[in-house]
Amino acid sequence: MTSKTFIASICTAAALVAVPTGADAKPVGGFKQATFKATLSGSQVTTWEYHKADDPNNRCDAGSDGYGDQTIKFDAKRTFKLDFTAPPKGQADLFATKGRPSVFSTPLFLPVDATAERNGDYQVHYGQAAKDCPGVGSGGGDDIPTPHDCGVRNGGFQVRLFFHDPSPDADLIPVQRHLPEKNTLKLEGNIYEWLAADGSSSALQLDDSYKNCPLLLEHSYVERAGNIWTSGAHVSERTLFNKKRKKIVVSGNTIQKFAGGESTGKTILAWNLRLTRVK
Repeated sequence: MTSKTFIASICTAAALVAVPTGADAKPVGGFKQATFKATLSGSQVTTWEYHKADDPNNRCDAGSDGYGDQTIKFDAKRTFKLDFTAPPKGQADLFATKGRPSVFSTPLFLPVDATAERNGDYQVHYGQAAKDCPGVGSGGGDDIPTPHDCGVRNGGFQVRLFFHDPSPDADLIPVQRHLPEKNTLKLEGNIYEWLAADGSSSALQLDDSYKNCPLLLEHSYVERAGNIWTSGAHVSERTLFNKKRKKIVVSGNTIQKFAGGESTGKTILAWNLRLTRVK
């Protein structure tokens, strides 16, 4: 578990221990509370292209091209409980949330099941190099290509939902851009684990489970590691505490574009949180 997630979760949990629970979303001892049954699912899709031109000043150089995609799907696979608590007036930072509601899930560190499917092709145009260059005259790697090991990998990670992150290193989370805090619920992934192709062992990163299925996209650590981008979803804080709203759907998304060097690409993350009010 990362230190920031541990600190943020423990701070929230400790603050909530002292909060009395009520039968509805009315203020109780100065607090407004709302409890929901929830489901969560989402996906993150990355597409990329790689094109390197032949260097005309290097007779042994050769151009190359690559294409690929990766899809990560995640699902809590179960109903879980979410508690929202708004700090009382005059004590906006009681939960270290700077006036925003605290978000407390049961279980505290919400596990989600995940699958990743990667496809990738890369080809070097050896015919562009002089025949007497090393590795070319004998036929090189074009004659006996290494079999791809693309396909599906299974894994999982933990999810945290929050409006304001109170941890000291909150700026280190992978976020595409600054996200507003008011009326913006964030989703963050942590503690990732991916299995090898045969499921026999786990890998530190998704890349480690693919030996010959490239993802040739510069500055794409999040994607290659099998992580998800932290993203936000608009949801009215006022609506969360409105007892008349029995069901709420929260939809978040973010788009990350890549361009530089020989590669271009794009990652699109989308997720849905469905809430059914309990009290």
